[in-house]
Amino acid sequence: TSTAGGIVMYGDPEGMFNIVKDDTGELVYSYNVGTGIYGNVTTYTANGKQFIGVVVGAGGGGIWPLHFADWYKKHSKGGALIAFGLMD
Repeated sequence: TSTAGGIVMYGDPEGMFNIVKDDTGELVYSYNVGTGIYGNVTTYTANGKQFIGVVVGAGGGGIWPLHFADWYKKHSKGGALIAFGLMD
C-alpha cells in the first residue's frame, strides 16, 4: 500500500511490517508483529489523523490454508488487527 505522502507499507510471512520511502526504497520504520502478515495493509483517517491497519496471523480462504497447513502449524501465533498512527 502506498500513500500520497511518499511511503510504501508492506508486511511479510515472517511478521515484519515495513515502511519505506517510495522514491528511494529507504527503510523508514520496521516492526515485528509476532506472526505472519498475509493480507494487504490499509490506511484510514479518524478525527483528522491518518492510521495504518495491518491484519496479522493466518486466515482467509482459498489455497493458502491447504498449501501451507504444515507451515502454519509452526508459524501462526494467532490473529489480530494492529493499528499504527502516522506522525506529522
